[in-house]
Amino acid sequence: MSGKNATFASYNLNQNRQGAWAYLSTLVGAYAVDAALVQEASLPAALPESWRCHPSPAVTERWRISVPQYYRTGAAT
Repeated sequence: MSGKNATFASYNLNQNRQGAWAYLSTLVGAYAVDAALVQEASLPAALPESWRCHPSPAVTERWRISVPQYYRTGAAT
Protein backbone atom coordinates (compact mmCIF):
# COMPACT_ATOMS: atom_id res chain seq x y z
CA MET A 1 0.00 0.00 0.00
CA SER A 2 1.39 3.39 -0.88
CA GLY A 3 0.51 6.86 0.39
CA LYS A 4 -2.96 7.50 1.79
CA ASN A 5 -4.91 5.40 -0.69
CA ALA A 6 -5.73 1.71 -0.53
CA THR A 7 -7.53 -0.45 -3.06
CA PHE A 8 -9.93 -3.10 -1.76
CA ALA A 9 -11.72 -5.87 -3.63
CA SER A 10 -14.73 -7.92 -2.62
CA TYR A 11 -15.06 -11.25 -4.38
CA ASN A 12 -17.44 -14.21 -4.08
CA LEU A 13 -15.48 -17.37 -4.77
CA ASN A 14 -18.77 -19.32 -4.96
CA GLN A 15 -17.43 -22.22 -2.88
CA ASN A 16 -14.21 -22.35 -4.87
CA ARG A 17 -15.66 -22.70 -8.33
CA GLN A 18 -13.06 -23.85 -10.87
CA GLY A 19 -10.21 -21.35 -11.09
CA ALA A 20 -11.67 -18.80 -8.66
CA TRP A 21 -8.49 -18.35 -6.59
CA ALA A 22 -6.39 -18.00 -9.76
CA TYR A 23 -8.81 -15.42 -11.16
CA LEU A 24 -8.68 -13.47 -7.89
CA SER A 25 -4.89 -13.42 -8.22
CA THR A 26 -5.28 -11.96 -11.73
CA LEU A 27 -7.63 -9.25 -10.44
CA VAL A 28 -5.28 -8.37 -7.57
CA GLY A 29 -2.45 -7.85 -10.05
CA ALA A 30 -4.52 -5.99 -12.63
CA TYR A 31 -6.00 -3.50 -10.17
CA ALA A 32 -3.15 -3.27 -7.62
CA VAL A 33 -5.45 -4.52 -4.86
CA ASP A 34 -4.10 -4.05 -1.34
CA ALA A 35 -6.70 -6.21 0.44
CA ALA A 36 -9.37 -8.60 -0.80
CA LEU A 37 -12.43 -9.62 1.20
CA VAL A 38 -13.72 -12.96 0.01
CA GLN A 39 -16.94 -14.82 0.67
CA GLU A 40 -17.90 -18.44 0.12
CA ALA A 41 -14.19 -19.26 0.12
CA SER A 42 -13.06 -22.82 0.63
CA LEU A 43 -9.55 -23.71 1.73
CA PRO A 44 -7.15 -22.64 -1.04
CA ALA A 45 -4.74 -25.24 -2.44
CA ALA A 46 -1.96 -22.64 -2.67
CA LEU A 47 -1.63 -18.88 -2.52
CA PRO A 48 0.95 -16.57 -4.06
CA GLU A 49 4.07 -16.24 -1.88
CA SER A 50 3.48 -12.54 -1.11
CA TRP A 51 -0.13 -12.97 0.08
CA ARG A 52 -1.11 -12.95 3.75
CA CYS A 53 -4.30 -14.79 4.53
CA HIS A 54 -6.54 -14.78 7.59
CA PRO A 55 -7.30 -17.33 8.79
CA SER A 56 -4.14 -19.08 7.72
CA PRO A 57 -4.69 -22.02 5.32
CA ALA A 58 -2.77 -24.09 7.88
CA VAL A 59 -5.67 -23.70 10.36
CA THR A 60 -8.06 -25.95 8.45
CA GLU A 61 -10.78 -26.03 11.13
CA ARG A 62 -11.42 -22.29 10.58
CA TRP A 63 -12.09 -22.84 6.85
CA ARG A 64 -15.75 -23.72 6.68
CA ILE A 65 -18.86 -22.23 5.21
CA SER A 66 -21.84 -22.18 7.47
CA VAL A 67 -24.42 -19.92 8.98
CA PRO A 68 -25.79 -21.99 11.83
CA GLN A 69 -29.51 -22.75 11.61
CA TYR A 70 -29.86 -20.97 8.24
CA TYR A 71 -27.47 -22.55 5.76
CA ARG A 72 -24.93 -25.30 5.85
CA THR A 73 -22.91 -26.76 2.99
CA GLY A 74 -21.89 -30.38 2.73
CA ALA A 75 -18.34 -29.37 3.75
CA ALA A 76 -19.44 -27.35 6.80
CA THR A 77 -18.51 -28.49 10.28
